[in-house]
Amino acid sequence: MFSAVLSCVTPIAGLAVGSLWQYLAVFLLMGAARGLCVVSYHNCVLELMPMDLRARGIGLANFIRSPACLIASPIGGLILVRCGYGALFVTAAIGAAASIVMLYLSRSTVPQSG
Repeated sequence: MFSAVLSCVTPIAGLAVGSLWQYLAVFLLMGAARGLCVVSYHNCVLELMPMDLRARGIGLANFIRSPACLIASPIGGLILVRCGYGALFVTAAIGAAASIVMLYLSRSTVPQSG
């Protein structure tokens, strides 16, 4: 959850900065958020899948998200070139906020152990 919140806060912070060092700090935080997502992603899949289906679940999850990862960089570059950093940061903040909402909604459907 911390990585999702950090992913949402850093683009908003990017709108408020003006100097090069402030931009570097924002991109450092965005990199940290992405690293946290990568580290915790497979653990989430492992928690949700039954023991005998975990390998299949990880493969399916990677297969489903790979097209989005493939087109995200060109779309981000296009937004940057056409509209500037402000629009890019707003788009990133909207996407991160949507992921927080999806995370919250998916938590209510996960069966509790115990």
